[in-house]
Amino acid sequence: MPRQKILFFIALFLLGGTFFLLWNDYENPRCIEDIITSQVSGRSLEGVVTEGSRVEILKGFYHCNKLHREDLIVYQTEDGRDPLIKIVKGISGDRFFLEKVGESWRIRINGKFLRTSQGEPYQFRGSKAEILLKEQERSDGLIPSGYALIFGNIAQGSVDSSRFGLIPLGKIIGKAICSECF
Repeated sequence: MPRQKILFFIALFLLGGTFFLLWNDYENPRCIEDIITSQVSGRSLEGVVTEGSRVEILKGFYHCNKLHREDLIVYQTEDGRDPLIKIVKGISGDRFFLEKVGESWRIRINGKFLRTSQGEPYQFRGSKAEILLKEQERSDGLIPSGYALIFGNIAQGSVDSSRFGLIPLGKIIGKAICSECF
């Protein structure tokens, strides 16, 4: 009888573990093409990643893994300059809306104001607001399949979606992992 109980609990544990992994979007390491160590230059992610920190870039990670809000990603810009490291703030299927607050525009994702890691609401003015407003109009406020919204950790925007709008997922090089980060 004790042996049957042990076998029952082992089977239950294995079944529960399998369910847990499937339910929680298990990350598949098989699609990683390469792991590149790089040093961060720039301050657009202060509070998340400090300038000079080393990050590991899991190149090709998103070829077989889902993109999630708050993922730290490395993105190749259209102009071919050095890749950028940014935070995913909006994913395919998310609704986004810009709302005028005083002299600036704040952005909502799925009804909630976007905030930096310090809790500051993102606030855009001038051309940065115009780019996001055009994206909102063009997509009817819905991030289309195959696109994402990415930002640095600066409330007024940086070289991110406030400069170039929604990004195609195909331009994401990989996931950034920072062991030296906050």
